[in-house]
Amino acid sequence: GRLQRTAENKTLKTLLNHALLSDGNQGMSVEAKTLFYNTFVYYYLVIEDFSRVDKVLMHLMHLIESNSILMEQQSIDDI
Repeated sequence: GRLQRTAENKTLKTLLNHALLSDGNQGMSVEAKTLFYNTFVYYYLVIEDFSRVDKVLMHLMHLIESNSILMEQQSIDDI
């Protein structure tokens, strides 16, 4: 119910405020940046802040497009 959702939001907010997630450009690997953006997308979906979802997804799309060769290689390795 509502109480559980509030507790989940608080937990997510605590995680997202952690210093390691303060900046998506802190020399992280592409995989770590992808997780960084996916985490924020999930959080903003939970709190229904769809304008921020759009902004984060644009960053994620840029990351994927600028690393398409790496992403393609990773997909092949996963097969």
